[in-house]
Amino acid sequence: VPEPSNTVHNDCCVMSMDTPLFPKEGLYVSLENGWKGYGKPFVDVDVARHETAKAVVYLHINTTLVATTAAAAFEKDEEGEEPTKLAVGVEGGFDGGKDYDEVKEYQIAVVPCVEGKPKLEAEWFYLPLDELSDLPQVMGQTVLAIIDHKGAEDQAAVMAWEAGEEERAVSKYANDLPQEEVTKKISPNPSDWYCEKSGDRENLWLNLSDGYIGGGRRNWDGSGGSNGALEHYLDMKQQYGKVYPLVVKLGTITPNGADVFSYAEDEDCMVTDPQLAAHLAHWGIDVMKMSKTDKSMAEMEVELNKEFAFDRITEAGKELDRVRGPGMVGLRNLGNSCYINSFLQLVFSGSVDALSRRYRDDDGALRRAMAGEGALENEGRPQRTVLEVSKLANALNGNRYCPPIPEEEEQRKLDPFNGMVAPVSLRKHFGMGHPDFSSSAQQDAAEYLLYFLEKLNRAEMATDDSFHDGLGYSTDRFGYVLEDRLECPKSGTVKYSTRRESLFPLIVSMDDAMVPVISEAVDEDEGEAKRLKTTDDEKDEKESPPPVVPFDACLRRTMATGQVEGFRSPALNGEVVTALKNFTFLTMPEYLLIQVSRYYVDSSWQLAKLNCSVPMPMELNLEKYHNRSPGLQEGEKAMPDSSAAAAVSPAVASEQQAEPDAEIMVMLMSMGFDEDRSKRACLKVGNSSADAAASWLMEHLDDPPTPTNAETTAEEGATVDSDSLIMLTSMGFTDRQAKAAMKATGNNVERAADWLFSRTDDLDAAVEGVEVAEGQQQQQRAAVGGASNESRLFEHDGKGVYDLIGFISHVGRNVSHGHYVCHMLKEVTPGGGPKKWVIFNDEKVAISADPPFDLGYIYLYKRRQE
Repeated sequence: VPEPSNTVHNDCCVMSMDTPLFPKEGLYVSLENGWKGYGKPFVDVDVARHETAKAVVYLHINTTLVATTAAAAFEKDEEGEEPTKLAVGVEGGFDGGKDYDEVKEYQIAVVPCVEGKPKLEAEWFYLPLDELSDLPQVMGQTVLAIIDHKGAEDQAAVMAWEAGEEERAVSKYANDLPQEEVTKKISPNPSDWYCEKSGDRENLWLNLSDGYIGGGRRNWDGSGGSNGALEHYLDMKQQYGKVYPLVVKLGTITPNGADVFSYAEDEDCMVTDPQLAAHLAHWGIDVMKMSKTDKSMAEMEVELNKEFAFDRITEAGKELDRVRGPGMVGLRNLGNSCYINSFLQLVFSGSVDALSRRYRDDDGALRRAMAGEGALENEGRPQRTVLEVSKLANALNGNRYCPPIPEEEEQRKLDPFNGMVAPVSLRKHFGMGHPDFSSSAQQDAAEYLLYFLEKLNRAEMATDDSFHDGLGYSTDRFGYVLEDRLECPKSGTVKYSTRRESLFPLIVSMDDAMVPVISEAVDEDEGEAKRLKTTDDEKDEKESPPPVVPFDACLRRTMATGQVEGFRSPALNGEVVTALKNFTFLTMPEYLLIQVSRYYVDSSWQLAKLNCSVPMPMELNLEKYHNRSPGLQEGEKAMPDSSAAAAVSPAVASEQQAEPDAEIMVMLMSMGFDEDRSKRACLKVGNSSADAAASWLMEHLDDPPTPTNAETTAEEGATVDSDSLIMLTSMGFTDRQAKAAMKATGNNVERAADWLFSRTDDLDAAVEGVEVAEGQQQQQRAAVGGASNESRLFEHDGKGVYDLIGFISHVGRNVSHGHYVCHMLKEVTPGGGPKKWVIFNDEKVAISADPPFDLGYIYLYKRRQE
């Protein structure tokens, strides 16, 4: 009998995307074997476990939808309702609500079997639940417990997201906040408030320690506040040594609270002040007499996200023709899972043929093979990774989840559930053990893309014997090799090194922005909607298109030769010089992923987003950057070899090797893991916790034993833990900088973070030093017969001419908020016809009326066939 803490698959099949609702065959839940659910085509997988049984008993669950009277939610966009929350899947959000109720039917299914194989379906029989009394007591108890139990989806998914209503932590400065002697009283009248720096009368913040009123933060483009409140905090700290971090936004004060922000460097976020009423009373403000007169931060977040082209990117308000078919199956939003859904559609919905073909098995052979190797018993095994991806590929590219779109309006209200699948178990599996992707918070789609592909690559390598099909590894389809060229101009010497990448970052700079041409023709209804609730001045600002940054300018900036300050040249006995650095493509991938780097770290070390348009080309030719003559060129002089310590200044000398945490080691070894594996797990997770280390070990049970610590760093060379890499890049560092830091600190993520922050003044030189040393290690390994996985990518090299086939767009000011959608170029007419752009907005799949080619975040290009 399952306990509340157990996982019961009473809402989804463990081998496919079948649910009790769809297809109509229902779900068969085993009364033993972990209470796993099976769609009818995979009941044989469970029956095979009962070789001597004459019959196996299941709880059969069928769900139907019944229309509700409240049917407005799904047509919310068409009704023109304005969102009031920065949310997905909740009332007041950008999307949410249901038109139906679910009606569940239960019965006992008895499947006769012989030698571990089910008999023909005609011999299966079913018993109504009122006959439970005729069954053994424990069987009846198990059935009732399964019915009452939360499903695997309910346990794994959060059904809504509200960025503006997240729980705010109590500020550590609140209880002992210093307050100066009162020399003035703050008027309760909003007309008396103004910024003491600029005179502004909007977006004002009151410092609770000294009563200073200053403007809010200034945005990158000069909009926003005067920065008065922040600059006052910094001045008081730097000039007088006074730390006055807490400010409250005037106009948001009510008896129920207010928006409070902490400028303290160790908080720097919205916080809660339990003593807010007393702190305000000190300055003469009675919260019981105050009312809201200004926008809250949550409301401003909604408005700013709408300004970041939410309607244009999601094509809200347009009459879009819904489509359904293989490669055009929606994915349910599980609560902040749009970043996952958009990536899965981009890569696995049929456009990357090699992956779809590899993981699709109409007869279930691949999935059955993985189940036979223990995928269902151990969620951490690489076979489980292959199984989950195969489930997804079959669901997105097959016909099973593509019923015709109903023509009747009433039936359409019940239809949205049928045209989509819920990747619950895939999300749970890939997020297992990861501090960010295992949570229900919004994440960066680019970081998830790299993390997903790396985990998939490890799984394919670990399952080579049973799974490898001669197609190579899936990640090789996106991987390419870059050659870095480092030059010491004073000595005339050069150094070449190579690196493997899978995501090409396109640098965007507002220095390259052009003034956009404003069209005279504006849709009357759209223009009217934009003019609502705005002043004449606001009207002009909101209707102005964003600055345009040409793609060619971005590409030139990305590929341009850069300077490396503070480089100690080994050719000049360590003399400090300004080196030159550039790179070229040694190989061109079959599929090129481009990340438009719209994000930057602002003055407060927060991620911000450039509000600009970058028109991406439909056809892309990178052959001018394709280097077919690698290495030292005629007339060039090689830079002498040197160690990492000699290649950089003393301030950036190499670190000592990391050591595993002794306490975590003891806990891991008490679980039965040997010393070498325990050490490696500690280093791989940066000694973060025993749970993280144990999860890493479970994912790598089949990995061969490898040296740890200094030996691991030397032998693995470029190997860097992907989870730690994501943590560092989320702090605003580039992928290259994060990799160098991990290599320099023995894959210890905490020491890597310290390494990066302590070298901000000469970080480029520090990175160069690590890469120089790494290049020497690669040469040494090659000299003794070692082979890098870069060599595989030369097998996929080809001409660097591409066509755009899909892209992911992001709405919002930073990657931790907002919404993701995907656009793909698809054949929507069975049997051929011209391809059309299709929008994948979670559950909704439709022909795109106006794809936002210039507002994307991640673009997928396919090599043109020669």
